[in-house]
Amino acid sequence: MSKTAAGLIQHCKDKLGTPYVYGAKGEVLTQAILDRLARENPGTYTSTYKAKAAKYIGQRCTDCSGLISWYTGRVRGSYNYHDTAAERASIDRLNESMIGWAVWKPGHIGVYIGDGWCIEAKGINYGTIRSRVSDTPWQKALKLCDIDYTAAPVTYQEGFQRAADGRRWWYQYSDGTYACNGWCWLTERTGGTSGWYLFDAEGYMLTGYQVDPAGEAFLLCPVPGIHEGQCMVTDARGVLQIVGEYDFERRRYVMNMDGMNENTGVSCNTGVLDS
Repeated sequence: MSKTAAGLIQHCKDKLGTPYVYGAKGEVLTQAILDRLARENPGTYTSTYKAKAAKYIGQRCTDCSGLISWYTGRVRGSYNYHDTAAERASIDRLNESMIGWAVWKPGHIGVYIGDGWCIEAKGINYGTIRSRVSDTPWQKALKLCDIDYTAAPVTYQEGFQRAADGRRWWYQYSDGTYACNGWCWLTERTGGTSGWYLFDAEGYMLTGYQVDPAGEAFLLCPVPGIHEGQCMVTDARGVLQIVGEYDFERRRYVMNMDGMNENTGVSCNTGVLDS
């Protein structure tokens, strides 16, 4: 299974707070591992450093490059990540198209998570933290060779969506297009109710008394709930009812009641635009 940018970011978020121990790659720290790391890195493992690291025995630990290697399963140091990068860019060119890239300076590496933030295993006094990119003198952004940066296909959930204002509704189809500028027969995917709905030119569902593109007036259910926005007509007693179907031959809305059809003469149009 390929290792993705989204997966790397989630991995880093999940590891926030993980202790930093130089040379660790996500394994549980034991005394034997600590002794080995001290032998392999005598310049780092002073008596003071080793005492600090010993506090994390029994916990999973990582260093900066180990945070990434922990996810990919392929051990590399920060310099090796630099040298094997698929692309390199000066840090001043970092932008939102590079989410999931590494941020790098000699001897240190982190992962860019967007909006000016990165996650880094910063050091034994800090652990794994979320930090501002501007707080560290990073030099480069690296497109890592072990990560698949192919954009995931966009999928859309069909159904009514609440508008940003928190009041209005619009309807999105599974291909990303949306109902717009006329009548549409829709089945609500969550509630299962069906009905005729009218949408304005911007794609917002209309309610209350309206005039459609053909110039005819009618009433759309103004009551919040499963029937909101559905076309309404009066029954034989003058009581408002939700329209049941549409007679395309006679171009009339049809409401079935007691075996008889109650018709209105409102015409119908449909419209869909790409979002």
